[in-house]
Amino acid sequence: MASRRLPYVKVVSIPSIARWADEVAGLDAPGPLPRRIALVPSEAHAHALRVELVARAPRALVGTRFFTAAAAARAVLDHAGVAYRIGEESRRRLRLRKRLRAGIALAAYRLEDLQTQGWEEAFASTIEQLEAAALRPEDVERLGDPRASDLATIWRAVDDDAGSSWTVPRLMFEAHAILTTRSDRWPFDASVLAAVAVGVDAACARLIQVIPRLTLGVVSGRPTRQHDLDRVRSLLGDEAAERVAAVVVLGNPRGELGILVEHLFEPPERLACPGRRRSSGPDGTVSLELYASVDEELEAAARWVADEVFHHGTPLRDLAILVPSPDPLATLVADR
Repeated sequence: MASRRLPYVKVVSIPSIARWADEVAGLDAPGPLPRRIALVPSEAHAHALRVELVARAPRALVGTRFFTAAAAARAVLDHAGVAYRIGEESRRRLRLRKRLRAGIALAAYRLEDLQTQGWEEAFASTIEQLEAAALRPEDVERLGDPRASDLATIWRAVDDDAGSSWTVPRLMFEAHAILTTRSDRWPFDASVLAAVAVGVDAACARLIQVIPRLTLGVVSGRPTRQHDLDRVRSLLGDEAAERVAAVVVLGNPRGELGILVEHLFEPPERLACPGRRRSSGPDGTVSLELYASVDEELEAAARWVADEVFHHGTPLRDLAILVPSPDPLATLVADR
């Protein structure tokens, strides 16, 4: 694989929220009114980062603005005077149904087959994935396959119908195109720390690469496999991949909790390794309990939260309850 060095100010590893806050506070922000930009994966991350900055570096919070990549893309488009509307994700399936029923000239597919229920869902999902990969209809058409050409034709028809109504990946694609030719279209005069996870999509990664004065913060996934490293290298460059590969879990708690932190989500072959660290017996850091019903599990979760908050003084933001699937368990736990 070819070596890729991308034009970041620097690349840092973000193994924890504390390190994240330290990196934001350490951004170059000269002058009496310091300005910093923190690009975060979501508003929930922004809130957690603000809380950590209040505790660790409250002065750094003054003048720091928090954006998601989508919000940053919108700022670029607004600064460039581009007219657009957001929310095309919720409209695309209806547009597909409309266009397929109106009729489109296709080479490989039979139009009457595509007019049956479910095809608009399949095409919408496919187009969304291609957009997240920073592709456009012309990229699909270059494959030379008749079915790919039909997909490009349908995609263009839907885009024509949507006009200036765009999805989030399309916002990022258009903002990337603007910054590629005119870096002065970036509307902020400040150093930027962009935190991205190993699973970042290509549309977001491409946008980040053309933001001026950017420090890339890589949030490593666990477990990190070879295909994760290859993907990071192809999207974010060699140094980002090296940061992910070099992450060693330091400062793990001792005892059973440390073993759990070290091996949670690891693949079976790693867990079966004879040389891995193992428990020498219960030490009070991890408790395994078995309940006879969902109701008992819900009650136990509620008791645990109450005990942590009222008896140990743990802030709610520092508590997490993991469930096997979001629905319906997460809603039941939250309601309880």
